[in-house]
Amino acid sequence: MDAAPTTRRAAAKLKTRAAILDAAKAMFAVVGYEATTIRTVASAAGYSTGAVFASFKDKAELYEAIFGHPPITPEQGRQYLLELQALTTARAA
Repeated sequence: MDAAPTTRRAAAKLKTRAAILDAAKAMFAVVGYEATTIRTVASAAGYSTGAVFASFKDKAELYEAIFGHPPITPEQGRQYLLELQALTTARAA
């Protein structure tokens, strides 16, 4: 169980981080990883780019905080899809 923030500053930091995560998740869903920028995430969350960088070192770290894994390239995505299709076909046979 997470402890409650002990100061207003800590509470504000958690609120900022949550808003940034929510905005980034929406941006990734709508326009994808490549088109999402720290600037657009900051704007959507209502914060400055500095606020985003205070919580995350880069866009990849932000993505990983949301989805639990690093972003994959389109080539990796295609490879994963091919592997999944092969497994599904093998199980159906």
